[in-house]
Amino acid sequence: MFAFIDESCFLEPQTENSKANGDISPFATLVAACIHERYIGELDRSFFRIKRDIFGEGKKVEIKAENFIHSKIFISEKNKECIEKVFDVIAGIKMHFLGIICERPTHRLRKDRNSLLPYHYTQLMNKIDSYAIQQQQDIFVVFDNQSHGKDAELSFRYGNLVHKARHIERLQASPFFVSSAIVPGIQIADIVAGLLRHYYCMRESLCQSSYSEEFKIWLQEKYEFIRPMFPSVDKSSGIYYISRKTLEEVLGYEN
Repeated sequence: MFAFIDESCFLEPQTENSKANGDISPFATLVAACIHERYIGELDRSFFRIKRDIFGEGKKVEIKAENFIHSKIFISEKNKECIEKVFDVIAGIKMHFLGIICERPTHRLRKDRNSLLPYHYTQLMNKIDSYAIQQQQDIFVVFDNQSHGKDAELSFRYGNLVHKARHIERLQASPFFVSSAIVPGIQIADIVAGLLRHYYCMRESLCQSSYSEEFKIWLQEKYEFIRPMFPSVDKSSGIYYISRKTLEEVLGYEN
């Protein structure tokens, strides 16, 4: 089994520059799309057909939340059709999701000094491992590649978690790094992470001025559709909420 992982918004404080460039979200989300290897081929073919049929043969299209989940989605008929077909694929292929919702900090958080993953990544890995135990499956994690240096650092920290944490049973020690532009599993994780982030903004009555009524109705509909696909893990929700206070207590801020 594979757990495709992607995030929507980084767990970093907003700055005046980022706000000026449209960074208005008070949340950061991290999602794992857990899919058995037997469905990977069907998923790849489905995404290929969606892009070909809507955008044309050979057109390079990366299906990600930044491009497809926002108030202006209803302006483009092609984008609207595309994202609806993506949710049809999600409905038709057996998959589960695990998610982390974080309140973004007001200041830069201290990095872990023990060469471990960032706190919200560690919490997600724990949930993935518990899920894999429930499913009686070994599971490989798949990350969206960034750069050689960042990927090497993430791989090192991930390996430390798998090898040093005594409670880890099913996570496999070798992660994969792939291009989100061509791997549908990563694109689905990105779409769901974006959906969660926008939904929580709406639910907490934040970012309202940038959300049309039509978009808010659409968000509610898609959240209600996707929510049952987050299974309970260790008798707790498949969506784990991390408050700003928790981040401050666990990590603290940089001096």
